Amino acid sequence: MRRRFLSCLGAGIGALWLAGCSSGAGGGEGLPEPRRIEGDSIAIHQIVKPSRWAVSAGKAIVQAQGTDSLFYVYRLPDFRFLYTWGRRGDGPGEFAAVTIANAWDGDTGEVILQDFRSNALKVFSVGDTTWVQTDTLPSFPDSKVFSDDRPLEGEFLGTKRLAEGREEEYFYVRSLRNGSELDSVPLQTVVEAQYDEQGRMYSLSRVNTPKVIARGDRVALVYELVRHIDVYRVFPEGKLRLLHSLGESLDDAALERARTVRSRTSQRGITGFAATDRYIYTLYIEFEVSDWQAKTAEFRRGIVYRYGWDDPQAEAFELASPATDILVTGDDRFLFTRNDLEDFDWVHVYSLPQTSSGENTTGKTR
Repeated sequence: MRRRFLSCLGAGIGALWLAGCSSGAGGGEGLPEPRRIEGDSIAIHQIVKPSRWAVSAGKAIVQAQGTDSLFYVYRLPDFRFLYTWGRRGDGPGEFAAVTIANAWDGDTGEVILQDFRSNALKVFSVGDTTWVQTDTLPSFPDSKVFSDDRPLEGEFLGTKRLAEGREEEYFYVRSLRNGSELDSVPLQTVVEAQYDEQGRMYSLSRVNTPKVIARGDRVALVYELVRHIDVYRVFPEGKLRLLHSLGESLDDAALERARTVRSRTSQRGITGFAATDRYIYTLYIEFEVSDWQAKTAEFRRGIVYRYGWDDPQAEAFELASPATDILVTGDDRFLFTRNDLEDFDWVHVYSLPQTSSGENTTGKTR
């Protein structure tokens, strides 16, 4: 189906449109061939333009664009609308600029909002009728460079930003007490930044920057344009140790293809991210660009990859309907998808195949 890429596109699709992706088609290196799964559709009766969504306390949290209400809350798994929460504005108790900092962590029982106006991370519990703020955490912003911040277990802060004086992106573990850097790892991100005469960053372009997913003391760096995940453990002193890497190789050749793929008609990449206690989920999509100037494209396929946290295995499920983002319930039973190339009139729900610890893993890859 051919769709025009409009301003309602989410950040994931926007990144692919601007940069493209280096991953190959099909199963890919070290990845299994997908099996097709069928789903049902659920109608959405609210007029909502999602920018991001998350799951918390068994509910779907949809962050909206262009409305007075910031968040629409739905019951899972039937996706029945419950209430709106949060007002957009500059008044007391309102939010001028905010985003869900832990959107990809899955159902951890809390929602963490990065409030850019107050430079704070605000923690909320989500109830049946309202949200209750339970904590406020500092983010220690840098006055000269942009950064993405989120709390980690153990009084730590995870930060993505450029290294001082270099166009190289790093993931830092910092102290929540004073913002000091405790450890860091380089990221395979293609970066272009611009600075003013005072050395303050005013423009930043990042290709293949990873999403940061945290569950307990584990952190997954899930890259956007190559099907590759690095899983780390954060130790009590704030040090990082690589546990394993999943998916395709993230080498110089893959990064070079990501740099030069802008003019190609075949586009591929990761646009959906989710996690549970057992698994990391990613949505990989392929589409054909029919007109670069008009920004029209034809959706080809969407594949959800499921990776184990502790005993890394990959499974792949090809979706019956086009999708650009995913949401997974905490028990790994239901997968929800939305398509940002269309109005938010429907979500699709899939029953995920269940595995057990004693199941034969033939057909899966390590």
